[in-house]
Amino acid sequence: MLSKHENSALHEAAWKGYSRSVKLLTAAGANLLLSNAGGFTALHLCCQNGHNQSCRELLLAGCDVDTQNNYGDTSLHTAARYGHAGVTRILISAHCRVSEQNKNGDTALHIASAMGRRKLTRILLEAGCDKSVRNKQGETARDIALRKKLNDILDIFGECFVKKEKKFKVKKRWKSKVRFENKHSKGNYIF
Repeated sequence: MLSKHENSALHEAAWKGYSRSVKLLTAAGANLLLSNAGGFTALHLCCQNGHNQSCRELLLAGCDVDTQNNYGDTSLHTAARYGHAGVTRILISAHCRVSEQNKNGDTALHIASAMGRRKLTRILLEAGCDKSVRNKQGETARDIALRKKLNDILDIFGECFVKKEKKFKVKKRWKSKVRFENKHSKGNYIF
């Protein structure tokens, strides 16, 4: 039986964070791929409200972490939009596609950056979200932060760049000669 928004019992349990009910419903064979009127799966709804345990239960039951709603948003986009760092980490640990774009071309990083969500921006950058991706307006996540004058977010992008530069310099300085020998060749090699 579906509600007026075409929510199933699993949708309602996930929305409200009733993780035990989510576990029981998934064990009883509830359809994990069922979408409501907006194209939201149960995973989208628990991510929207930041229900970590319900999210875990759905993923353990085999829910597709990268399912898109009617707007092209994955659960990661939803977690970023509503500012839920815990759920974001769970989705990343479930190997979601961190650079997936919605119908507007936005990644979760675009959304987190545009909404000034410092912690999520940092988490997504550390998870390897591609910061060079441009949306349909031709903007990267950093461009959005620059346009909106979100200095805290710009600082995070700057820190990310500095860390990358430091790693590169360290790699460059640690060149050494290593002697490598086998029965076919002899010589010094630089690694």
